[in-house]
Amino acid sequence: MAAAAAVSPVSPSYVSGQSPAIQAPSPQPEMLFQQTFSLLNLLIPELNKKLNITHMDLASERVLPAIIFGMENLVREKLKLDSPEEETLDFPEKKQYEQIYGQTISLLNDAKKQIQKHPYHRISPGAAEDGKAAMARGELLIQLCLNNRPIKKNQNSKHMVMVHGGAVAKRSSPIATYEERTANQLINLLSKTGRAVVGAVELVQGSTKDLAIPGLQKKLAGAVRPETLEKATLDEIKKKLSPIENVLLERYCARPPPPDRNLRWRDWILQDPREPFPDLIPISSDDLYSFLKNGPWNQEVVLYSVQQGVSSPRLTRIDVDDSFISKITAAYEYTKAPSPDLFLIPQADSGWKVMTQEVLEDCEAKELRSFGKCRVKPNISDMFNFSTIRRMFEKPQHSNRFVERLLNQLGADGILKAMLMGEVGLLDLYAANIGIALSDHPAKKHYQELTFKRILETDELTFQFLWLRYLNEEINDDTVLQFRMDKRLITKPLGQLPELKEILENSLDLVIFDTDMSLSESNLLQSMELGKKSSKDDRTELKFYTPIRSFFLETKWKDMSLPKEVIDSLLDPEREKRLRYWVDKKDAPIYQRLKPEARDRIIEALTPCIAPFEFSHMRYQVGNPPYDDLHLSNWDQVTLASLRTKFVQSMLGPKEETSEPSKFWTLLQREWDLAQGDLAKKTAAAAAAPQPFSEEQKRIIANQIFPRLSNRQKKTLYQRLANEREYLKGYGELSSKLIPEENLLEKMGEFVAKGSTPLTSAERTAFTTRLQEIKGKPPDLGTLQNLLDDILDTCVPTYFNVMKAMYPLLANNFALALTFFRGDRQRAGASIGDYHYPLEDMIVKAKKQFKQPDDPTHMLAVSLAKRIREIKFPSYTGCFFDDREDEEQG
Repeated sequence: MAAAAAVSPVSPSYVSGQSPAIQAPSPQPEMLFQQTFSLLNLLIPELNKKLNITHMDLASERVLPAIIFGMENLVREKLKLDSPEEETLDFPEKKQYEQIYGQTISLLNDAKKQIQKHPYHRISPGAAEDGKAAMARGELLIQLCLNNRPIKKNQNSKHMVMVHGGAVAKRSSPIATYEERTANQLINLLSKTGRAVVGAVELVQGSTKDLAIPGLQKKLAGAVRPETLEKATLDEIKKKLSPIENVLLERYCARPPPPDRNLRWRDWILQDPREPFPDLIPISSDDLYSFLKNGPWNQEVVLYSVQQGVSSPRLTRIDVDDSFISKITAAYEYTKAPSPDLFLIPQADSGWKVMTQEVLEDCEAKELRSFGKCRVKPNISDMFNFSTIRRMFEKPQHSNRFVERLLNQLGADGILKAMLMGEVGLLDLYAANIGIALSDHPAKKHYQELTFKRILETDELTFQFLWLRYLNEEINDDTVLQFRMDKRLITKPLGQLPELKEILENSLDLVIFDTDMSLSESNLLQSMELGKKSSKDDRTELKFYTPIRSFFLETKWKDMSLPKEVIDSLLDPEREKRLRYWVDKKDAPIYQRLKPEARDRIIEALTPCIAPFEFSHMRYQVGNPPYDDLHLSNWDQVTLASLRTKFVQSMLGPKEETSEPSKFWTLLQREWDLAQGDLAKKTAAAAAAPQPFSEEQKRIIANQIFPRLSNRQKKTLYQRLANEREYLKGYGELSSKLIPEENLLEKMGEFVAKGSTPLTSAERTAFTTRLQEIKGKPPDLGTLQNLLDDILDTCVPTYFNVMKAMYPLLANNFALALTFFRGDRQRAGASIGDYHYPLEDMIVKAKKQFKQPDDPTHMLAVSLAKRIREIKFPSYTGCFFDDREDEEQG
């Protein structure tokens, strides 16, 4: 018997990071097809009718999937497999059809089921979304080359963001890029469809620097100020602008009138003649306005204006009267107006574009900037973010009412997406970072690029604004719409456009497009370091927060009961199996060569080895081994690759036998040798002598097995899912009415006592007290039922209650925030996770305001403070510098 060649645990093809092929238990489709080739002759006539397939095509791999699919449909149709209630009549070829189905199609279906269970099957639809992003990236590059537009940083974002046509480009820090890429994969794995997130692809260089600008000066020469145009001309131009440009233009036209131009090119000087040696004191327009307005104004102080730009500056004495003060007031208000100077630029296609003076000057100076490495996503044309929707209404109560209406229109897929964002742990999900759009409809793409006009109305509506106004009941069945489709002008009431109306009445869906700043390493507490940009040094202060920030916490929708379909999806055990397979890297080559039970033992033995390599642990150990080369100044450059490099280094070299790396390598070597022996038995070959792993093999294996999340990120994620499952299952059992009466009190006590049950500490104490009171009295079914109803009403599955189950301090944090904001539930929800509202600030204020030890708010504050002290290493989110002043609090 020949000796079996030693098998390397690290195949060369895997060293480059390629994943092993998905293993299916059934034969290859080509082999199965050849086995039944002789039986296909009877199907050729019908296949040819439906698929235009001939004998010549049978050997072509190109049409093989179509042939197999067509063959399956024909066989199922002939044998009535999809209609078992119908009797199948005998026909001459029936036995052959049954043979084809038994030998080929059923085996193919088995293979298909195995593939569908594999985690990568769930991720593959997400690749289609990434394909859309790749198309947007190509379009972006073409447009940048043609137009050579300057790329400006969004001043309201930590990241550089550019929106251009059908693409959104975002340059983020390495840690933000890692978080976004990983969170996208996790959300897709946990979703039903595998494509729950807007796709994104890398763009290595988005530079437009050194590119020619054909006709730029000619284009800029036609720039006009809106205020120089007549109203009729301006109204015509507005029709050719995008909705966003229209909003910019309207804000610009609504700002205060410009002040006297003399106020713009003069400096102001104060002189006090009472001083023996008078000094000339320069003062800005803002300071002068404040001085004249607020006083005290001393008539002996003389005001001069200084004309600049002449050979010898002249001082002109100014008479300060009501007219002059009103001019200064106008100048002050004009400088504080939110909109910059705007210009309208005529385009080659008879359209118009709005350009700010800043961008115009950049174009004239040709100060075009490199965007650098970034991630590109498709711009969802019919999506609104909730921040934009809120700004469409003058009064907050109107915008809030409309937001609630939109959320109530969400279908099951949209609601599930909201839950997924909480499961993955998005830490920056405020109103501008979550979008809403109509759910997919086969005909929606035919209307998305159209513009619509309402009869008797002058403004045109994009499809995006059409569905929004329909939901706001500004458009109904009697509204006459006019639009052009396939070169035909259509003018009909909406009620007579059934396809369009069906699209508009479709359910809404959430759009997940911003997933960086996620993957917290604790479900209890996160810490952030805050500093001021204007500070002379880099001093920061560590503040603490509940590790969730979600726009949905501001809404009433959060308290709506979840549909059964969503709860069933959350309890689907296959979701977590897929997740663990991907996170734990069970597709690593070394794992693929081991038995499943051995793989689980190896992953368990790996846990203590990877435990020190966590993002938060690095923060608290900066400057100490093994993180002595890291500094907080470059914290945002640290990624999972940084942790993996440190981990690999820790696993190599000589180790004590009792060390965790030594224990791990000993176990892995033993499992590997057993797997090699089993392989030799199956192949009837002599087993090769066991060979210990070389240092190079250990290095490759260590790289392969490091998880796709840090150890704490992994544990935290698994714990969130476990809490969610425990709460929903416990609630389902308690509400099922299947618990015997004698066990009901015990079951209620167990449910209330669990940490995953979504209760504040006050609610838990109140329910526990009532349970104790019932225990000491004779059985009373009415009292017991009332208590059960109260528990079920308080803990009914809602978005908010599921979040409270996953984040144990959220219930108390929200209750304290309600006191902090005097019962304003919207502001209380918005404050959760917002770095302007640290937990300890709320606790201090609550203790000062409610000093009695037995006061519920005081007790809540003390309870939270105690929990914070007990948490030694909260999740570390990063360092933020901001000069925005906190709002008026409480």
